[in-house]
Amino acid sequence: SACAKLPEMAKQKKPKVGNRDISSSTPPEWRLPFFLAMSFVGAVAVVWMGIIEVKFRLAEPDKHDADPKWGEEFSLFGNMYECFTSLRGEWILVMALMSFCFCFIVHAITWLLFRAFMSKELYNSLPYPDIWFLGQKIPSSLHGLGVGLMAIKIVWIDEVFQEDLLNGYSPLCDVIMAFSLGYEFYDIIVMYLQTGANIGMYVHHLSLCVAFLLSFTHKKLAFVAVVMLITELTVLPSNLHWFLKTFKMKQTRLFHFNQGVRLWSFVLLRLPVPTYVFYQIYLHFDAFSRENAIARFSVYIIVSFLCLMNIYWTKTMFILYMNRTTLKQELAKKQKQK
Repeated sequence: SACAKLPEMAKQKKPKVGNRDISSSTPPEWRLPFFLAMSFVGAVAVVWMGIIEVKFRLAEPDKHDADPKWGEEFSLFGNMYECFTSLRGEWILVMALMSFCFCFIVHAITWLLFRAFMSKELYNSLPYPDIWFLGQKIPSSLHGLGVGLMAIKIVWIDEVFQEDLLNGYSPLCDVIMAFSLGYEFYDIIVMYLQTGANIGMYVHHLSLCVAFLLSFTHKKLAFVAVVMLITELTVLPSNLHWFLKTFKMKQTRLFHFNQGVRLWSFVLLRLPVPTYVFYQIYLHFDAFSRENAIARFSVYIIVSFLCLMNIYWTKTMFILYMNRTTLKQELAKKQKQK
């Protein structure tokens, strides 16, 4: 019947890129949000540069850093204001904006290279979200590798938090959090443009942004924000898995070896890191309990939420690994098809 054929027709009309240019094949409902987002970021950058440079920099040319107020003088937004009107705060925002633009530039260059050199038949068969993923996976990998290694350097090589877990800070903390802040905003926009992601991913990204904002404006509890970034290393095997699958390389040893690496990266990084944060807080609880309530509850809420998400993602990786098709089964299936 005609009604029975409707689902079949809808399935056949799954949008592909085809031979059209990506700009013309992008659905109109994606273009307006993208234009608005980029315009908003540009407007904010211009307004910020004008206000800071004209009003504050001329008035206070020697204000290199802020002096956060605590105790009865504490003001959350007042401390943020003081930070962002200092030379250090200005440089943090510049780095975040540079990171944001860098991600989009790498995304565009990567997509152009794939479009030019990958199989035309394969490229034309990809649905719209995967076209976005072709570009997005490279900035994602660069971010994961960069912040993961920087976090390890800050925590265990430079030992920035060895003497003072709660107040330890270094210039590299500004760099890692600004770089990651720019990436998080880039990724939020890309997730929305490629037809959206589940709400958990948006909350995950925004939680990290709040952690960065509170940490670098108050120079407090940077340990929590920096250590959690070590978990970003898990994107490397996950992104490799996506590329191997997309390029029809599921029957290779690399694909099946990487499945194990992906699972173990979650088990060894996603699960222990939040536990390590809470353990360190427990060891220094006397000092931590005297911190401002906003700082304490931000740590409790953000780390608890990220911990729950990491448990859920690790469980998902475990299920996928247990239900996987082994290399032997893949080769047997290929042989049977011949």
